[in-house]
Amino acid sequence: MAADDAYTASKRVLTPWPVRYLLWERDAFNYWQSSSRIFVKQTFGRFVGRWGILWKPLGFSLPVVTRTLRICAKLHNFLIERASCNVESPLQDDVAEGSGEVHLQGDCDLDETRRNRNRASEKFPLRVAMTRELKLSGMRRPA
Repeated sequence: MAADDAYTASKRVLTPWPVRYLLWERDAFNYWQSSSRIFVKQTFGRFVGRWGILWKPLGFSLPVVTRTLRICAKLHNFLIERASCNVESPLQDDVAEGSGEVHLQGDCDLDETRRNRNRASEKFPLRVAMTRELKLSGMRRPA
């Protein structure tokens, strides 16, 4: 899973290299890794704009949240195929009547050791391997 630097790199979570003193291959990795995250953020942005259930934090168990997101995705795709959804109307309603609550990642991350970690030392094999592949193929950040 591609994540931003708020998360800890692991076997299953791919985070960018820390920004200080980047070699070109690490900069290239950060660019391509960020590009994959942007696509996911845009997708969730569309879901949130379309489905009011996502306008507030979901207070369900992980299996229920997963099922809810899967149903939202299927309905989203159905409506795109039918071209019958007006995204502007729900957004205007939310601006007028929404709670305006914002939940930041920092408010949820109460584990002090994770917040104060040394990200430069997080050299997990997947990130190292993908960086090496970019270097070997000569892939760089576009100019």
